Amino acid sequence: FGKFIEIFLDDHYVISSCEIKNYLLEKVRVVKPNDSERNFHVFYQLCVASGDTLRKKLCLQKDPASYEYLKSCTVVPGIDDVKDFNDMEAAFKDLQFSSEECEGIYTCVASILALGNIEFKPSGNSGSAVSSTSQKYLIDACKLLHVDNFKGVEKAFTTKLLKIRGQADTYTALSPAQSAASRDALCKFLYGDLFNWIVMKINQSMSPMGKRNKKFIGILDIFGFEIFKDNSFEQLCINFTNEMLQQQFNTNTFKIEQLLYKEECIQWNKIDFVDNQPIIDLIMKKRVGILPLLDEELKVPNGSDKGFVNKILKSNSKSVYLANGRKSSLHFFVKHYAGKVEYDGNCFLD
Repeated sequence: FGKFIEIFLDDHYVISSCEIKNYLLEKVRVVKPNDSERNFHVFYQLCVASGDTLRKKLCLQKDPASYEYLKSCTVVPGIDDVKDFNDMEAAFKDLQFSSEECEGIYTCVASILALGNIEFKPSGNSGSAVSSTSQKYLIDACKLLHVDNFKGVEKAFTTKLLKIRGQADTYTALSPAQSAASRDALCKFLYGDLFNWIVMKINQSMSPMGKRNKKFIGILDIFGFEIFKDNSFEQLCINFTNEMLQQQFNTNTFKIEQLLYKEECIQWNKIDFVDNQPIIDLIMKKRVGILPLLDEELKVPNGSDKGFVNKILKSNSKSVYLANGRKSSLHFFVKHYAGKVEYDGNCFLD
């Protein structure tokens, strides 16, 4: 996950405390790991390394391949889930997590695995319902999350509530694919909120009494540039962040420094560098940039991913940094400073 770590020093320049700020957790991994990649390790550790009593309490199966979110990749050479689980438990103890808090964490993680195994079948004209074979997982997840009304949870997954001013609330049915997307959204939210809570608890343990000194060393640790087989809105955001960092580097290392040399009449050989400002303009310039046009498409009636892609290609037809994609009419290329990336415009509006 992307993070900013502040290491605080006392008046004698000795480390006194630490704080972590979470910038970006790769929540999409919870529901859709990349091919041949594992999900977050804690899922496998709980299945493989937890004792029989805890596993029974969490309604867990021992084989990670039993779970939809884990089955694409389970065993990895060099990863010892039992050892890592024991290390994690020792860290929880050192950081003063109570046994109740640890059990709460494990319960939340187990509920996500149960939710991920819920399948939806067609029901009625265009609706959906939880399949009979996966009802067990819905009941297990509700039990773990202390929700009594599992039928209410099924309704929340399979319908959408429409609130219109001056009218009674109405429910519209969701297709199996839409219901599965609702399920995945809940799982990402649960994991993300749990993760933020853990970071908060760690910060409390690392900074007794909440004391802060003015002197600190800051360490920024974020995702590097990403080029995957399938690149979505998340990759665009990450790559845009790296474009901005590259521009910051260019500005401070080259532009400002050489301007200073010129003002002070210092003799030097001009250093050429690739200025990525045109790529930043392509992504964020008002009215024509990728992100402003995405905002606009969300506001227009019947806005669509296809309409968004068509608009960015038309508005930037003369740009050498944007091109039509090869795989489909919804794909487009952006020529970043680090390489050419083909993005899939599907689900950008979502």
